[in-house]
Amino acid sequence: MVLARKKTKKESPKTVSYKQPLAVGYHKKKSFLLYRNLTNKGQSLCITPASKDGSFGTKSSAVSIVDEKKKKEDIVRCKDFRFGGDDKKLVMTYVRETESGLSLVYATTTDKKKWKVEHVISKIKTAGIVRQIISKNKTKKKTVPHIYFGDHVVRVAKSDNKKWDVVEPPRVPYWHFFEGVPFNVVGGVLTDEGYVLFYAAEHVVDIMKDVNLSDQKIGEERLLKIGLALFSENDPTRLLWQTELPIVEVPLETYGNISVLGVLPVVDKKITHYQLYIGSQEGEIGYVEIPHDIITHHKQVQPVQLKKWKD
Repeated sequence: MVLARKKTKKESPKTVSYKQPLAVGYHKKKSFLLYRNLTNKGQSLCITPASKDGSFGTKSSAVSIVDEKKKKEDIVRCKDFRFGGDDKKLVMTYVRETESGLSLVYATTTDKKKWKVEHVISKIKTAGIVRQIISKNKTKKKTVPHIYFGDHVVRVAKSDNKKWDVVEPPRVPYWHFFEGVPFNVVGGVLTDEGYVLFYAAEHVVDIMKDVNLSDQKIGEERLLKIGLALFSENDPTRLLWQTELPIVEVPLETYGNISVLGVLPVVDKKITHYQLYIGSQEGEIGYVEIPHDIITHHKQVQPVQLKKWKD
């Protein structure tokens, strides 16, 4: 599918624009897409709900972000957006690039349109998935935000609403499908079995051919590999298991310059499967279906070669 675009009455015929998908999120049983609207006059952020047929872009609203200095966020320097939340509040994270380096930004909203930056976390320089944990004591309950992030292993950052501390889980998911390639966390869903964390990385593999009874390299293939790990429902640092093989491999030559937008659960009373969304720089969107049985049965499965996106 391609993001729908409507021409406004005030729009000049010389105005050139396109929509770059950034992230998908799930809120109050509805799916949303965050995208960047680029024109020759600048760029802006917009959010659009999924229609009944599952497509995005028919209705959209402008998104504004107020930074920690109460100024409008410069979205040109922002990337790797992730968002989602509970019934009361949506949370967004993104990586901001400045002269001093990369930092993960944590922002919240109650109406999806106006976002406020709550924290800038210089300790984290890659994409992060927020998970809210209910902490109970003798007098009251409080929500403690945690962020999963990673480069070569998954780590967890914990906040007391003033500062963020990075916690090294006793057992951490390693990116063990191949060595030396950094990855990003791309989605997380709370299930009856625990919290499922999805992560992805790009990998270049050799294409081999049997020539005169000897394997010879005839080319290379770029693959986007997806893995997942299961964490405890009550303890965000407790790793229960992870897949030993990638559950999905996406051939990048087939689909061009793409990125993972996030993971949405498909619910029919209970979660039946997941849709891992992928977007291109040109505005195309597709998804891969991942069965929930992978998690409920704790099976290690062979990689699934993506033949085509499901529109």
